[in-house]
Amino acid sequence: MSKKVIAILLISLIFLFYTGCNNASQDKADTIGTIKLDIYFPDDYEASDISVEYPIKDGDTALSILVDFGKEEGVAVVLSENRAYVSGINGLFEKDYGDLFGWLYWVNDESPTVGAAEYVLSDGDHIVWEYVDFSEIW
Repeated sequence: MSKKVIAILLISLIFLFYTGCNNASQDKADTIGTIKLDIYFPDDYEASDISVEYPIKDGDTALSILVDFGKEEGVAVVLSENRAYVSGINGLFEKDYGDLFGWLYWVNDESPTVGAAEYVLSDGDHIVWEYVDFSEIW
């Protein structure tokens, strides 16, 4: 390789490193706190339950945190066609266990009266996503 190509590669790497570090510190500055995120699967399902502390930014919702966490940690989160609800998490989809099974969420041990995309989170909130039999809830 020529010295010119090596110099360009080094400058590119330094630029990428600098902008990556700068963005990381900006992301931390945007953080307004942390929440606890739990995802519960049926006992006989192949995936283990998930429990993590997760940073939030101003305006994050119960749905946006689930989607962001999934992207970062490799946990597939599938939304309905109109993005109105969660149809699958980590390979487990609504109706996989029967017609009345699906994903439900709670915040601070209460069932919110709005969809997860509208529920704006606060520092210290505890979000639970659980695969449930709706016939046992209604």
